[in-house]
This record gives sequence, C-alpha cells and structure tokens, in this order.
Amino acid sequence: MLGLHTTHVLTDLADTIVLLAVMFSRHKGNPRRLGDVQDNALYWNFVIVTWLPIYACLYWLPRLWR
Repeated sequence: MLGLHTTHVLTDLADTIVLLAVMFSRHKGNPRRLGDVQDNALYWNFVIVTWLPIYACLYWLPRLWR
C-alpha cells in the first residue's frame, strides 16, 4: 500500500514538473492548460486525502492494538 502511494506521488510530481515547465514556456496562453492545472491540483488533493487513512492504518492502528 505504501509502495503504491509512493509511486503515485512520484509520478504526479513528475507530471507537476512537466506542467510547470509548460506553464513557463510560450504555450502558457493556451486555455487548455488551465484545465490541466486544475486537474493536477485536484489530483494532489486526492493524494493527500488518501494518505490520511493510509497513515492511520500504518502508524496509529498498530499502536492502538498493543
């Protein structure tokens, strides 16, 4: 579970870096890029929200069951 989440974070980090490079290039005036930025932001929110139950399962539940 932790490996899959780490893979998601790394791939989205690469996607964010590419999107950042595109936004600082001459293509930034393209209105389609705004949708890409919104999708990227929503995906980061998804990654953060899914980390909360993973964190609880991996770090807090074992301590509670001792």
